Amino acid sequence: MEGQIYGILQSIMSSPQDDKFWTDLKQQFKNHYMRESERQLVVNAKGTVETVPHLEHTIISKPEHRLGLTTFSEYVDIARRRATEHKDQSLWKDEVKIDIQTPHKWFGIQPWGDFHIGSHGCDYDKLEELMAGVMTHDNLKTITLGNLGDFFTPLGSPRDGSMGDVLNVQTQMYAIKKFLTEQQDNILASVNMPDHEDWVYRSSGIDVYEFLGQELNIPLVTAGGSVKINFGDVEYDIMPFHKIAKFKSAFNLTHGHKRALELHRDADCVIAGHTHKPDYEWAYRNGHEISLVQIGTLETKETGNMYGKKEGFLGPVQSIYPIILFSTTEKRMQICTSLDNALPYLNL
Repeated sequence: MEGQIYGILQSIMSSPQDDKFWTDLKQQFKNHYMRESERQLVVNAKGTVETVPHLEHTIISKPEHRLGLTTFSEYVDIARRRATEHKDQSLWKDEVKIDIQTPHKWFGIQPWGDFHIGSHGCDYDKLEELMAGVMTHDNLKTITLGNLGDFFTPLGSPRDGSMGDVLNVQTQMYAIKKFLTEQQDNILASVNMPDHEDWVYRSSGIDVYEFLGQELNIPLVTAGGSVKINFGDVEYDIMPFHKIAKFKSAFNLTHGHKRALELHRDADCVIAGHTHKPDYEWAYRNGHEISLVQIGTLETKETGNMYGKKEGFLGPVQSIYPIILFSTTEKRMQICTSLDNALPYLNL
């Protein structure tokens, strides 16, 4: 037997073979010519007896077991890369710079927000009046502060669904897109907000404001960010919010604006909405004058079954949208509570 094996090996060795061949050949000889004492008799599934190797001769090799990444640093590297990608892809910016060339001595910005289009409490006549103002004066524009649509959803808060709306969520979306498309040349920028439109985003992933940034030429700025309006030699820094968290006062409606100047950063003008109660004030900080503006709402026709009435909000809500007038020749501002009052400046 050994002579036969030797002859076979001699014939094989006369031609070159790779390492895998020799490994496989070695295993075949080992299995075939294994001593009988190293084998066992078993009855297979067909009921016949066969000889198989003992278990200690069966070697199984598996790939090394790895659960996730091996070090914390690898997780940090992935998180850092994804955070950078998220920031680069974000439509929202902390600072927006807008250059304006105009022959007018004054340029007006009338912040819009809290329209609640789609609600049966919205004053649609006042809405058309506001739109007519910017459409007929090329030196009057707006910065939107959110809540243009009502967008109550079952997953929003308060969870009234669309019971207070005359347009469902999808129809409101179409209406707001039409509104933004028609007004895109009049909207200098738009600020993000934590409610209404954001309820739709958080419950469905649909973001109406993504439409502003991707399809329309409307810059998106983060709350408390900077909208810098440049008239050449004169520049103004506007700090917009939908709402200023934690500093709302029922008696001093611009209280949060002043706290933003102290706790956040300096600016020439601070504008906000959300409370549905308009007001304005002049402040003097850091050696210069600052205008503080709180806008009203168009949701002034609420009935008894609507959210505001149920909550028992005190004090009348008003559809007053102050106009901030910026001098284009020197650093100076004025505030008017109506378009009629602003016309003497806009016509200069």
